[in-house]
Amino acid sequence: PPIVSLLHTMIYSATSTVPFANAETEMTILKAAARWAWKEAGNDADVNLIYEYLAKYPMYADKELKEDSGDKTVFTQSARILAYNLRDFTSEGTYGKWFCGRSNFDISADEFVVLELEHLKPIKELFKVITLQVINAVTQDLYLSDRSRRRLIIFDEAWQFLKEGRGALQEIIEEGYRRSRKYNGSFSVISQSCLDIKQFGSVGDVILANSAFKFYLESGDFEKAKEEKIIDMGEFGMQLLKSVKSNRPKYSEIFMDTPYGQGVARLAVDPFSYYLFTSDAKEKAEIDHIVKEKGKDYAEAIEEMVEKYRS
Repeated sequence: PPIVSLLHTMIYSATSTVPFANAETEMTILKAAARWAWKEAGNDADVNLIYEYLAKYPMYADKELKEDSGDKTVFTQSARILAYNLRDFTSEGTYGKWFCGRSNFDISADEFVVLELEHLKPIKELFKVITLQVINAVTQDLYLSDRSRRRLIIFDEAWQFLKEGRGALQEIIEEGYRRSRKYNGSFSVISQSCLDIKQFGSVGDVILANSAFKFYLESGDFEKAKEEKIIDMGEFGMQLLKSVKSNRPKYSEIFMDTPYGQGVARLAVDPFSYYLFTSDAKEKAEIDHIVKEKGKDYAEAIEEMVEKYRS
């Protein structure tokens, strides 16, 4: 169940290293803890209840222990270790405010949602757990929502979610690629290079097999990607693909590989939109400087950039 995977991620959030010898036992104990917490509090169950079950083990698991013929001490030790690792995520711990209490995350009625997790990346333990929780919530919204509404889920900087070793995240995204069409939805990933797909392990193969539309920007990796069988094109298609150029700020070319054909398109935007959406570090820094030093808002700062560089 997703809740057990989330608890497991919390417990091993710092290292992602799970002791192989006890892995199955720990998962069984966590499942029992989740079932007990649900029986005790229903939708109000939280990390505190899971911690209580584990820390006081076997107080709430007598019946289960009586049915086990193995060494009960091993189970108790495993539960106490799990509780110790989980403490930071309780209301008494450093990260408790993020996970204790009812969730107010609800995007069911929203038309457009952006979830920016960049500020959490320096906090390794928190980033992994919240990323898993958010992605699970977003995908569940797809599966449980009105199928008459189209849903498009896009993961930018996909490597941070799909790199080898991110088991629970990989499973959710792989499932999404396989199932989303049935729910009138789609999954997309954005990466810096088409070669990144090889870092994603088996889920990379699923992404390739289930991606009807592929869009390529200018890159020097196309030949290598063809050798790795990430790109499957003939000689003419490869020549066209390698002709793609980015001529900022005037336009960027995009090679489109779709069920309806292949070809190159140009994206050209008005000057204001260009500076509004730019990812160029120097341009963003200059806009921030104008806001900070001249007391302008961002719209005014962008207008100044347009007048300075594009008029």
